Amino acid sequence: MARTAKRSVKSMTGFGRSTCRGQGCAITVEASSRNGQILAVNTRVPEALSGLGFEMVADAAVRKSVERGTVLVAVRLPAAGNKAAGPDLEAARNYASAVDRLMKKLRLPEREDARWLATLPGVVPRQDAPAAEAEKYAGIFAKALRGAIDAMIAGREREGNKTRQTLLALLAGVERKLKTVADLAPAALAGSRERMLRRVRLLLDDASQVSEADIAREISLLADKMDIAEEVARLWAHVGEFKKLLAAGGSIGRGLEFLVQEMQRESSTMSAKANDAPLVHCIIDIKTGVKQLKELVQNLE
Repeated sequence: MARTAKRSVKSMTGFGRSTCRGQGCAITVEASSRNGQILAVNTRVPEALSGLGFEMVADAAVRKSVERGTVLVAVRLPAAGNKAAGPDLEAARNYASAVDRLMKKLRLPEREDARWLATLPGVVPRQDAPAAEAEKYAGIFAKALRGAIDAMIAGREREGNKTRQTLLALLAGVERKLKTVADLAPAALAGSRERMLRRVRLLLDDASQVSEADIAREISLLADKMDIAEEVARLWAHVGEFKKLLAAGGSIGRGLEFLVQEMQRESSTMSAKANDAPLVHCIIDIKTGVKQLKELVQNLE
């Protein structure tokens, strides 16, 4: 039976850039991603390439490759290849003349700054891509987009696999402390039972009125409330499942986040129940390790 290859673990942060040239033009695409609970894609396209549907193409391409995170796709053109046409002086004169007449009629003060003319329609023409060249731009853009997304994903995988190794190291530390807790817990529980029994006997003025059996039964009930055996067993199960997910790889971020929440709950319950100093110290170390796990898994896809 063929052995299944281990899948990569992906971080939600990454960056990729790709430039494609051809047919007299060049397009650069940058793809960057960061943490996010859902997948959100934002695309920025220069005005010269607006109206060609690049935003929809980028959104679809990202969604085929990424499952979670906030992704920004930025499309850029070289400055030398995107020279703007000169302003339309005739249109500017017509606007200025009409505004002068209106200001005199309304008796408004004259405007010395003429920069406002550049904001009026038709004075500075937009540099839209010619419709006939749309297909040419689209093909070059598609290649640059694919290269940028592939580079971003490669970065996400590199960081994700490094995070997997760090998680395994932290998990090994949690396992060591959990084994110590499992070894100390029975003796700590027996010690707590004995201490309670001695205190109860000291507090009883007339021990003849209360049988030893009644005392032992009540002490056992109290001691059971300090028993952490169930929490230890569940925590072992969560650790095992955590390791299975890391070994499987893929999009495991949400699954790991759920397991970390459960591990935090079990370790907090153990901390509340335990009253033996060495045991408490080990549980605190476990809680610290689980907190570190939580901070790391929040960055995984």
